[in-house]
Amino acid sequence: MSAIPFLMVLFMGAWSDRYGRKIPLLLTFTGHLFHASGYLLNNWQSAWPVEVIYLVTFLEALGGGYMCLLSTATSYVSDICSEENRTSRVSTATSFWYLGGPLGTLLSAVVLRHSGYDLALGLVFTAYVSAICYILIFIGESHGPFAQEPTGVKGRSSDESQGAEREEVATRKMLTDFFNWRRLFESFKTAFRKREGNARAILVVVIVCNMLWRMSRGFYVYLFVRRTLQWDATDFGYYLTYRNLIAAAGSLFLVPLLTRLVSLRDSLLVVLGSASIVGEERSCGSVPPVGVLSNGSVIAFRSMSTKLVDAEEKGRISAVLAALYGLMPMAGTVEAFPAAQFFFAAGVNVLIMVCFVAIQFIFTAKVAKEAVELEGNSKKAESSDMKASTVTLSSTVGGSESLNRVELS
Repeated sequence: MSAIPFLMVLFMGAWSDRYGRKIPLLLTFTGHLFHASGYLLNNWQSAWPVEVIYLVTFLEALGGGYMCLLSTATSYVSDICSEENRTSRVSTATSFWYLGGPLGTLLSAVVLRHSGYDLALGLVFTAYVSAICYILIFIGESHGPFAQEPTGVKGRSSDESQGAEREEVATRKMLTDFFNWRRLFESFKTAFRKREGNARAILVVVIVCNMLWRMSRGFYVYLFVRRTLQWDATDFGYYLTYRNLIAAAGSLFLVPLLTRLVSLRDSLLVVLGSASIVGEERSCGSVPPVGVLSNGSVIAFRSMSTKLVDAEEKGRISAVLAALYGLMPMAGTVEAFPAAQFFFAAGVNVLIMVCFVAIQFIFTAKVAKEAVELEGNSKKAESSDMKASTVTLSSTVGGSESLNRVELS
């Protein structure tokens, strides 16, 4: 089922750049709603075969799954925020995404202990219904022909809300345009097309490092702790909840503090986030507080990618990042060397740190060069003004002396 969300997120990303973000958000949550309702009905109807779950999982995949949710949410946030506060807003949205896992796990454990699956699955169903209602009532369109005029967003003009013209939009055209295969090529073309300065090179580095970051997040930690530490599922659940809460709290409070109050650049945020992961993996995940900024890297990747492209390309580049987010390596190392994943993760994040330290040095050198050129131009302008004044003064004085000689004669 992973191939379907991969394709859907690429279709939706390009489509949302033309027609808006609200409909993809609704489609994604509708897919999740079908998934939750399928589990709820299957729990009520014990005579139903378990294969019913395959159907509702397919419907969820048609909605794009979590890939499309991350992509569309990032595009929406980038539409309604200026570049100055975009990273902190993306951080806040990402933090609540990561908080959902541990908080949902804790809540479901309590509900299952005191009630049963009916209430637990019913709460999930109710949550998705509430999310759909909230989007319909309170979320305004941020892009495309139905976008509201941007008000109070510094650094964002009304041109950034344009996709297709409103008079061009028809329901049939929107449907046929959704499954246009050119959208797939447009998305990847957006990632690799030529751009001004070093923007294309930096964008490619962001995409590759985003994939590496995902690869470094240990998918086989449970197998490691089960074989090496003899933990059971309950012990690992407590550990995972604690670690995710620490990381979510860091991205919710520390990242906005660093980006808004300290004005930390995105490239330096990647370096700090990677250093945090290196420290966490160096301890084999046994000291979760060291990874308090572990989500900082992926937050910076999502924010940087939308700053490096045009307004009508934000959905496509966010879709590419989301589609390439799900690589899962290192499966073959569990038997021979269970801790290999930690060394691999630390090494990958050291590589990410080196890449973005280089980007920061290049940016600093470029700014310094521009400052020197600007200072040199200003000095030249001052020198030319002084020469012009001297010439004018000399001509005036010389003219006066000539006039005096004429009068004396």
